Amino acid sequence: PLREQQRIVDLIGALDEAIDKVQEGVRAAQQVMAHLRRVEVSGRPVDLGSLCMMRSGPSFKAADVLLEPEPGAVPLLGIPNTPASGQLLLDSISYVRGVPASALRLDESSLVLIRTNGNRSRIGNVYRADRRTAGFVVSAFQIALKPHDPAESAFLYWYLGSPDVQAEISTNASGSTGLGNVAVSWLKSLQIPRLTPDEVVAYVERCEAAGATIAGQAV
Repeated sequence: PLREQQRIVDLIGALDEAIDKVQEGVRAAQQVMAHLRRVEVSGRPVDLGSLCMMRSGPSFKAADVLLEPEPGAVPLLGIPNTPASGQLLLDSISYVRGVPASALRLDESSLVLIRTNGNRSRIGNVYRADRRTAGFVVSAFQIALKPHDPAESAFLYWYLGSPDVQAEISTNASGSTGLGNVAVSWLKSLQIPRLTPDEVVAYVERCEAAGATIAGQAV
């Protein structure tokens, strides 16, 4: 009946307006987050390579990548697990056999960066490892970072994901066509500001609060 049709149209219109308001709120929070992640350098910067171990993932043969675990196989955090949303997606996990001992295994303080991608803006995108990914290796398209001091993990995560740093990584990625690539050697030389312990705590707390707000609005 026309009356029921109109009620449905009104309901959908109200939902669309609600969605638009939420999306506006998320965009506004993301702009605030972009500002909060910037850091004014107050001390002498240091190379990122002095703060953490980093290594790109090893190359694997397709035959060595498995959909189910088997003895000796190692879980793999691949590109499908690191989407553009910035949050790890672990619905589907692959496993790799024959992983060399030199491969860097993730722990709870580790970070993962996109090393190579056809979309240059995705190069350098940073993700947090956690308890679910402890012991994983990353693919050859990614770089694993393990801070020497696990307490610095949160600061490095928020700072490396700041708009200025992401733009710097994208600009310095090699390749003008096709896949761009950021070299581990270049990433090791990336300058990281050194803040006082109180400044680090304040910075991380601001970013964590803004990140929680964005996550809550996006749900």
